Amino acid sequence: MLLIAEMVGRLKRDPRLTSRLADGVKGIHHQASPHGCRHPHIVYSIISDVPVLFGDDVELHSRLTVRLHIVTKDGAYDMIYCDVQRIMQHLGFMRVQTTEFYEDSLKILVIDYRIGVDAYGST
Repeated sequence: MLLIAEMVGRLKRDPRLTSRLADGVKGIHHQASPHGCRHPHIVYSIISDVPVLFGDDVELHSRLTVRLHIVTKDGAYDMIYCDVQRIMQHLGFMRVQTTEFYEDSLKILVIDYRIGVDAYGST
C-alpha cells in the first residue's frame, strides 16, 4: 500500500525520531521485532482495512487502521510517542486508542491510528 510506504518513509526520515531508537532507521520493523533487536524500537502493522463507501457496486472509500508498538526495556517512550504522534498527525492519521502493557520484561506502548483512504490510495 502506497500510504503505508509513505508512513514508514516519513518515520524513517525523521531524524528526531530515529535518534531516539537504539538502531536508528533500522529500529522500525514490520509486524514483528527481529530476534535479538535492541530497544527501544517500533513495530508497525495494518490491523484493519474496511470498506466504508460504495457507489455503483464499486468500493470508493475505506478506513485503514495501523497499529504501532513502541517497545522499550524501561518504559521511557514518552519522547518517541511525541515524535510518532507529530508525524502521524501530519500524514492525516487520527489516534484511535493508546494502551500500555508489560510483556517478557518489556514495557510497550501500543497506539492505533486511523485514516480514510479513497479507492485510489489517496487520503
